[in-house]
Amino acid sequence: MIFKTEAKKIARYTLTVPCAACNTPNSVQMDIYQRYLNVLVPFVPYGRTATIQCSHCHITERQEFFPPQYNAEFLRLKKIKKTPLWTFTGSAAIVVFLIGGTIAQKLDDVYDAKLILEPQKGDLYEVKLRANEYTVYKVDRAEGNMTYLFENEYVTDKAYPIDNLKDKPYTKESYPVSTHSLKVMHEKGQIMSVERPLFED
Repeated sequence: MIFKTEAKKIARYTLTVPCAACNTPNSVQMDIYQRYLNVLVPFVPYGRTATIQCSHCHITERQEFFPPQYNAEFLRLKKIKKTPLWTFTGSAAIVVFLIGGTIAQKLDDVYDAKLILEPQKGDLYEVKLRANEYTVYKVDRAEGNMTYLFENEYVTDKAYPIDNLKDKPYTKESYPVSTHSLKVMHEKGQIMSVERPLFED
C-alpha cells in the first residue's frame, strides 16, 4: 500500500507578537495545516505544521524555520483546533468494512448451523480434513438424527477455490453421521460452510 502525504489549512490566527523581521505589532498571520496520510481518500492524521506571513513587510516562513516566539505561538494555537473528522475517512471505512465482514460471517455461521440441523438432500459441506487438506461432503438423505453423506473422491490443499471439487465424483455409498457430530464439526471450524443448491440434480 502506497501512502501519499498531504496537508490542508484548517485555521488562521493573527499573532499578538510583533513581526520578527520588521517589528510591526499585530501584522503576522499564522496558518495552521493538518497533515494526513492519503490513500485515494484521507486515511489518518499525523501531525500539524504552519506558515506565517507579515502583512507589513510580507515576509513568509515555514514552521520548521520559526524563531522561538513563533514556535511558542504555534504550540499554543495548534491545540485550539480539533483534528477534523474527515482525516479519518480511510481508517473509518476500514473499521466499518471489518465490522460489516464480522457481522456477515456471524450471520453465515448461524445460517450454516441451521442447515446442519435441518439437512436436505444435495446440501454441500465444505470440510477441512486436516491442515492443508480440504474436501466436500454431499448429503444423501436424513433419517432421524442421522445425516447420510457422500464423500468427494478428491481433496485439495487449498481452502479456496474448493468449489472446483463440487462437480467431481463422490463415493457411491453414503455413510451416517449424527447431527450432533456435524454440529460439533461446524463449531470447531471443520465444516467451513454449508451450501444448499436451489436445484438438486
